Amino acid sequence: MIARGLALAALLAAGTGEARFAPRRDSPYRLTRVEERDEGGRTRRFVSARQVVFTRDADGGYRALVTLETASDSQADSAFAALARAMAGAPLVVLLDRAGQPRAVRDLDAIWGRLRAGITEAATDPALREALWRLHDGATTTQRLQVVAGPLLAVLAPDDADRVAGTRPVTLPAEGVGPAMAMTGEETVARDGGRIVVTTTATAQGTIGVRRLRRMRVVDRRSGLVVEQRDDQRLEASGRSVGSRTRITLTPAPVS
Repeated sequence: MIARGLALAALLAAGTGEARFAPRRDSPYRLTRVEERDEGGRTRRFVSARQVVFTRDADGGYRALVTLETASDSQADSAFAALARAMAGAPLVVLLDRAGQPRAVRDLDAIWGRLRAGITEAATDPALREALWRLHDGATTTQRLQVVAGPLLAVLAPDDADRVAGTRPVTLPAEGVGPAMAMTGEETVARDGGRIVVTTTATAQGTIGVRRLRRMRVVDRRSGLVVEQRDDQRLEASGRSVGSRTRITLTPAPVS
């Protein structure tokens, strides 16, 4: 997220309150992501689960240790499984400032290199492999962080933890590697006890078609973490419409 300005007028215009970030420390969360994607008249399902542990750094910031536990694809022998194997192993260490904003990923270059090796294994078609390599090699540091730490970034919401209720225009920046599009639309914020519920509808018009998004996210006010997010996306191009539905949940994990 982009840091908010401190001037009161800017805060009121953006409909925000004070940033708040206080995850429980040294105790695991379970981060689950389920995506259902329309493909050729059938639904393909991707599921991944990660363990996330927040610890405090000496400088007052945080580090998040993210370990991929499981990853599955309803399509057998898929490229998704090969890329998941490339990202498995040692925990991903994401450095955050004291407000919960991401600063860096430790050993990002080495992790990005493992992802390139995963592309080599996953993409058996030479033309596809070369295209993916070009996207991989041309990615900026910010794009690399988004790809590698994306599941964690999705649940960091310190700026949303004390939002003011209401509706306002919103612009969602392009994310990831490749022909991503910034989206514009409307965002509604509601307070529900100890939670903030943010509902967003947005669209983008690009060379590949029209992309539509409806997103609902529930933010725990105490911790500044998203406990649930649901995305419903559709891409309309050349008279066809394909969609995907994603649900992300973050829950305290039982300690063995």
